[in-house]
Formats: sequence, structure tokens, C-alpha cells
Amino acid sequence: MENYIVECRNKDVIEDAKNTGAILQEGLVNGEWTTNLQTQVILEEGDSIICRNSYIDERAESQQKIIIDEDTPIELQFIYYSMNWNGVKRVYNAPNWVTANTSDVQCINPQQNVKLPSAFGSPCIMCGLNSTGSDFEFQQKLTYQGQNALQGVGGFSVVAVYRNIAGANTIQRIELPQYNEVGWGTENTIDINITYDAENPPDNVANLPALGIYLHDDDGQPIFTQRMDGTKREYDDTEILALTGAVRLDDDVYTPKIGTVKFTLPQGNYDASELCEKINSLATENKGTPTDTFLTGNELLIQVGGNSEPNSEFNNFITADTINSTNIDRYGYKYQVTTIGTADRPSSIMGASQFVLAYSDENNRFSIQYAHTPIYSQADGSNAGDSELGGFCSSTRWQGDQTGNATPDLPIGTFQVAKNCGVAFTSLSPASFWSDQLGFDLNLFLKDRKGNNTTTPNPNCVLVSLRTVKDAPDGTQYTVQDQPSSVPLLLQPLKDGVNMTSGFVGISSAFNKGSNFQKVVTIPTPSVSTPTSDSAFVSIGTDTQDVKAGKSVLSATSGITSFGYFLIEVSAQFGGNNFLTPEQNFKHIVAIVSKYYQKQNYTSSTSADSIVYTHRGSSLLLNSFRCRILDSNKQLAQGIGEDNTVVLEIIKPPKKIKS
Repeated sequence: MENYIVECRNKDVIEDAKNTGAILQEGLVNGEWTTNLQTQVILEEGDSIICRNSYIDERAESQQKIIIDEDTPIELQFIYYSMNWNGVKRVYNAPNWVTANTSDVQCINPQQNVKLPSAFGSPCIMCGLNSTGSDFEFQQKLTYQGQNALQGVGGFSVVAVYRNIAGANTIQRIELPQYNEVGWGTENTIDINITYDAENPPDNVANLPALGIYLHDDDGQPIFTQRMDGTKREYDDTEILALTGAVRLDDDVYTPKIGTVKFTLPQGNYDASELCEKINSLATENKGTPTDTFLTGNELLIQVGGNSEPNSEFNNFITADTINSTNIDRYGYKYQVTTIGTADRPSSIMGASQFVLAYSDENNRFSIQYAHTPIYSQADGSNAGDSELGGFCSSTRWQGDQTGNATPDLPIGTFQVAKNCGVAFTSLSPASFWSDQLGFDLNLFLKDRKGNNTTTPNPNCVLVSLRTVKDAPDGTQYTVQDQPSSVPLLLQPLKDGVNMTSGFVGISSAFNKGSNFQKVVTIPTPSVSTPTSDSAFVSIGTDTQDVKAGKSVLSATSGITSFGYFLIEVSAQFGGNNFLTPEQNFKHIVAIVSKYYQKQNYTSSTSADSIVYTHRGSSLLLNSFRCRILDSNKQLAQGIGEDNTVVLEIIKPPKKIKS
């Protein structure tokens, strides 16, 4: 009898990939890997396969640490928004109402002098504008597929290279989410939402397409000799199909400005507080000499408007709305630049004055506490303290044609406001860090029971996704201040506590804290001629509506690791056992590993925990074993380390002695 012992070690596969410079992907991650044998083993009828031993690396849970095995490039991509709580100052210049020279904002098409911006307290997206829309196209989807059965697909990033509406060469990182391929050619489609100049390719190198997808180097720069889309090029079992379905845009084209913050998180074992402190310092550090465009050399905080007109090509703010909106005319304004009588007009701040990642010991979850710029004390001319302010505003609501009407009867709108502006994230990469290690929900769409994406938007996703569209669902073209336009619309609405942060405005905001006796705040009534919002600001402290991670990855009682056992799954050339659940048969489960047997940060099993497979039928050649460590929900276990080992034994029965 000649038995075989096969060691399948997660760490060996990962280290081999690192040594060759490969980008880690599905099949090369903690808890999922493929071991290929140099020695071939023949599986014959009557042979048995058991899981002799397994060792699962639970250092992160046991030590309450986030383990960063190597220096990790982190990238945040985001859009900018401004809270429209400070409307236009207007004057009556018979027969029209027009924007006053002293106003901070003006409508995007001031020549009409009919629809003038009103304050309503909702976010407006910072956009670029190009009036030659017939040259531009919008690409929403990218589709990729695997090339071999039982292999991992995706789990790495590529870059899109194109010319944006401002005419600038643009490199946009795209992360391909990882998934498991069962049969050959299974596909996955993701949103990339790129508006590009279809007639003027980027001028990085000769003969580039208007929009191309490429592999990139360690610095995120495209490798133009390794174009992926539509080329049949395969990388780590992944092929990107030709881009299809681009929509030709018309007339004025508004598309969001995308900001980026990049840094490298050093290797180490971090407790939660240390990790937050490190990320916050790296994300918000001053990266260069301050300029009118970027105040600190950091794209989290920029300027717009004013005498020097920084970011002038993106001085267009369009109301944030969703793709199912029935409002054809999109509301838009821009921040005023130098005008007669206001020679010293300052720029306005856009973006987030703080980025704060926090961790709560009470619920064992990470959260993004700040991604906005608060309204600070004395913003309304009061003598309040240094605390963040917020509260109530009111403004006239006027968008109709009031030509020749010097005394219109206009409604008054009242709203709360707790921030000046902020950022909303379109991408947090790598997903393996933000989702698997920190617990944030990055799935734009809900998944079905088998883990596949549906077409239903995920209401808990911390990311935002925008489409640039020219027509409403009924086929009517969108307009901005009566001008035909292609505009950005959201898959899901912007919402505090889900994909935006904000100061918290509680019911105590209604009390006037400066009075000698308790009374309710009185909200001023704005005049018709000056509908800039009149405010009744009150101190609301420093509490925020933060964006919480949907799951914890540290505590054994946190909900992510509160199960009693692991499952070891091994897929190879042989068939499988029958591991039945009410929903399906998991044929490749080879062991059930109790978490009771944990020692020195490892959970282990013996042959007593194995599910024995006995081969029947023709002989097979074994040369590849794909291993996965699952939780009790049959999902890839979260929060485990890379030093996982599955030891298989192939047992040959005694040969019969011929008589």
C-alpha cells in the first residue's frame, strides 16, 4: 500500500505570487488558494481521500489585530458636493429679476434672467461642463470573464485611460471584484461610469483608443503594451471583453469632478485605534505647496469661484438626484467670480476639511466619522463658541418666470443644514482591505442566495455610482435652466449616515441656548429681493452622522465570527461527497472544523473531523487542489490570516493477493 500526503499551504502560494511580482487575485487570498503538484498522483477505484489535518490562521481574531501582511497601496476616489443652503441675492431690473453683483452664487445660464437659484438645503454635485456634447460618450459597464473552470477570476485592478470633458488626459483606476468560476466563461459586469471624448483620444502615446483598459505598474501608471479590453489578453485567468453600450451625449455635458487620494499603508499588525490613526494621518497630510486650486496639495479640500477662479472648469453645481427622477429640468448654479463692485471676492471651499476613520469598541465596528466640511461658529455672524454649528434656514423658493413682476408672491421653504460641503466616495480600494478587513459594504447591488449580483441597488452601500444621461425614462431630454443637457444622476440617493457624513442635528436644536429662559428658535423670514437663506443657527456639538461598516471583523462575538465551526472545501478532479443543506448540495466539503480546538492563534482539525471520499469509476490524474475555508454560512471566512494549511491523505487499499 502506497499512500500519499498532499500539503496545501495558503502562505506558500501567496509568497510565490509575491516573488514573481504578480498582483494577488481570487485564488491567491487569505482562505482561498490553489495548490498545483509537480508530482502526479493517480486516483484509482477504491482509493479514499481524507482531510488528515487542517490549520486555520486566526491571529487577527485572537489578538484583536488587523494584520497588514505587506505595504498596501490605498486609494480613495470621490465626487464633491456643496450643500445649497445659501441662495442667490437678486435685484429687480425691470422687466427682469437678475443676480445681484454681491451674490455668492448665480444660475448657470445667467443670460435668461428668469430662473434664479433658490436655497433648499440639498446637495449639489460639482461638475465639469463641455458644450460640444456630440463629441462625448458615456460608458457605464465593463464585463470580464474567466477562462478556466474552477479558477478564481478578478480580484485585481486595471486602469482606464481617456480624455475627460475638460480635455485632460485621465487615468482612472478600476478594481475588478473577485468571484469564483464554476464553469468556463462565467461573466461579471461592473459599473465604471466614464464620460470621455470619443473624437479625441488621449495623447499619452500614439494610436491610443478614445477609451482603453490597461494593466498598470506599481505606481498605478498604465502599461500601454498590455491593453486588456477586447484583445483576448488573459491575465490571472481573467479576460476583459470589448466595451459595448456606450451612449452618445448631446448639447451641454455635465460630468462630476473626481478627486483622488493615494497613500501606502505600511505593513504591520495594528489594533483598531492604531490603524485609524495611521490612515487618518496618511489620508489628510499636506502633500505639497498650497495653491489656489488645491489648498493643501490634497484633493480632499479644494477651492472654486472668487477672483482667481480656481477649478473654473468644474464650477458647475447640479442638484443630486437619482435615475428615476421625473424632474426634467435639473437645477444648477455656480459660485460667483470677480464682478463689478466686488474686486476682492474670495474663493469658496469645496470638499472635506476632515477625513476621519474611527472604531467603536461598543459595537466592534469601523466607521467613517468625517468626510465633510462643517459649518463652524460665527458662520452667521453670531458670537457662538468654537463648536460646530447647524440648525434651521429658510429661503424663498423661486424658479418660475417672474419677468415683469416686481412683487411676486413666493413660497418660503424651511430646512435644516449641518454642513457646508463634502465628498462622497465612488471607490475605496483595494476592496479586500475596505470590505474584508474593515467591514464596509462596497456592493452596489444586492446579491441573491447564491452570491450573484441582482439588478436591485443595495441601500446600504457606502459608495455612490453616477450615470451621465441625456434622456429621462420617458425619452424627454434633460435640461439645465432650460438648456438641453446631459447630466449626472445617481443610482442611489446621497444620504447622511449611508454614503455621506454630516453634523448631527437633534431635537435640542430647536431651543435657543443663549436665552435666559427656554424658548424655541425663531426662524427669520427672508425678503423676496434677497432670498439668501436667513438662518437660526444653534450649537449642535461635534456628534456626526457617520457611515458605519456593516460588519465587524475583529471580535469573536461581533457577528462575523460568531459561528462554531469552519468548513474546508477542496475542489479537484475527483467528484465529491454529499453535504446537504435545505438549499443545495455542497459536494466539495472535506472537513468540519470545530472552533473549540484553538491553540496559539490557530484552529486545527484531525482526521476525525474529515468527510471521507471513496473513489468509484475510472482512474483520474490529480495535479491541482483548490482550497477554500468557509464559515457556517458557506461564505469565504473573513478576518483570517494567510498561514492556512490543509493536509490531505490519499489512501490506497491493500492489494489483493492472488491465490
